[in-house]
Amino acid sequence: MKLTPGPNDLRIVNRGMGIDLPRSVEAVGGAMASLSIVFPPGILEINAMPWATVDVDGVEIGKTPLAKVELSPGRHEVVFSHPKFGQRKTSVTIKSGKPQRLSVDLRRRGR
Repeated sequence: MKLTPGPNDLRIVNRGMGIDLPRSVEAVGGAMASLSIVFPPGILEINAMPWATVDVDGVEIGKTPLAKVELSPGRHEVVFSHPKFGQRKTSVTIKSGKPQRLSVDLRRRGR
């Protein structure tokens, strides 16, 4: 994107991920400018009935219930595992700065 020389106010928006960040950048004529953006994580609360070991994006994060799991905005694969009830895979889209809950009942197949 070409900017006019001097201060420029920008807004980085992705409504699907809950991102709406105002930023300012100083443009110098003919030079490249870069802007580093760190998106705030979202918070996921995870539960399962009766209980489960949980992997997020292939990394084990613990046993349910899990509170305040910080994840980067975007889509994540969540796998619930229980010795009697097997595995359940699902995905969740995390929104920046927003809390979300994910719960499964492993006793019910396909739900």
